[in-house]
Amino acid sequence: MTALHWSPSTGAMAPVSGCAPVPLAAAGGNGKVERFNRTLLDEWAYQRPYTSHNERTGARADLLHTYDHHRCHTALGGHPPLTRVNNPAGQYT
Repeated sequence: MTALHWSPSTGAMAPVSGCAPVPLAAAGGNGKVERFNRTLLDEWAYQRPYTSHNERTGARADLLHTYDHHRCHTALGGHPPLTRVNNPAGQYT
């Protein structure tokens, strides 16, 4: 795979010299986001049928609070993400 860029002089895509190719769907680069998206799907979006957009939005807010404040994460030694934040919003000293 060769990295390409737009070349105004030729009016076409041209190879970039000295650039390392990057796979289009590199799981290593976005694995954490993909895992978070899967968690949202499993624990919120498809958990149950919602009767309205407002109900779904309220459930998302509840899930995000639980995810950040109470849900244990293996990568953090069983602690929720908020324990890793040095200065959470609204608690400046």
